[in-house]
Amino acid sequence: MLGSKYTTKAEECEALAETVKTKFNEMYWNEETGRYVACIDTEGVSVDYGLTFLNFEILKYGLADSEKAQLIFDWIDGKRIV
Repeated sequence: MLGSKYTTKAEECEALAETVKTKFNEMYWNEETGRYVACIDTEGVSVDYGLTFLNFEILKYGLADSEKAQLIFDWIDGKRIV
């Protein structure tokens, strides 16, 4: 809508979004439990309370790939016990 001079900015934002998604998953995905952790404490320890609403929001905003989404839904549905 703003013209071609903003195309580069849009491409920069799309690249940044992918970087954020990658870094977010590196920091907050817990391979052992197959869900996202709630936070990382001041000592760098990931804290996983099993917050369903948090995992649902992460899915809503598209931060998880389909494999992670399936693991989360299997946990919510009781197919996996964590």
